[in-house]
Amino acid sequence: MNDNDIEPKIKDNSNILSNYNLSKILESALVIAVVTAMFYFFGWAYTDGFLHRIGLSSRLIEFSTTYYIKDSYLGVFFAILLYGVSYHLTKDVKNLTTKVFLRNIFILILGLFFFFLAFNGGIKELFWFLIIFGFILIVVYISISVKQFELLPNSLKGKITLGLLILFLSSVIAWIIGHYHAEQAIEGKSVGVPQIQLKAKQDIPQMNSESKYILLFHNDNKYFITKQEFVAPESPVVFVIPDDEVEFVILNKLSQGN
Repeated sequence: MNDNDIEPKIKDNSNILSNYNLSKILESALVIAVVTAMFYFFGWAYTDGFLHRIGLSSRLIEFSTTYYIKDSYLGVFFAILLYGVSYHLTKDVKNLTTKVFLRNIFILILGLFFFFLAFNGGIKELFWFLIIFGFILIVVYISISVKQFELLPNSLKGKITLGLLILFLSSVIAWIIGHYHAEQAIEGKSVGVPQIQLKAKQDIPQMNSESKYILLFHNDNKYFITKQEFVAPESPVVFVIPDDEVEFVILNKLSQGN
């Protein structure tokens, strides 16, 4: 045997190794792309709900990708919650007894109740939490139906279908929370949204020095401001003021009861 007989084998092994590394890189890139898209989608849903409550549209205002990803954490949290709860309640559905199922549902309700108390919830908050709880039950019911009656095989198709359902419901929850947070901001109850004192170069119609104002957000070199109200109106007035029309701005951190 000479060296010429060995050389092709070495080349073949190197090709296999390079193809393996390439497939791993592509697989990792695909996972990163899917996760980033999911974060972006949840952030967009939250922002769209926020803008809808203050009478604006996400089609008219563009935010950066970073902005959407930053606001995606609630959608991601509820996606994990929906998946975790549905998996835990239905992982052994063939042997699931009514007693065990009701016990798990009771634990879920108890957990959501303490989560609700952590938000110092009132009637309005209770309404939203009931909607979220209803979404969780929808996912659980469909998961049980799929596994109990084998409506979808335990295959990639079945997993994708349930995954898309969880993605859709989580985005709806993110939209609802964005809508709720906008309402809280208008009422001065959102710690992450400051009060603003602004001196413009020219008088701004409908703005007066006696009222308190909330900086909803700053985007595209513009301040988006609304009047702080005790109860958020159905159609709040939003002032859009370009940076070059402003002499100075003072921001005050909101505290409970401001």
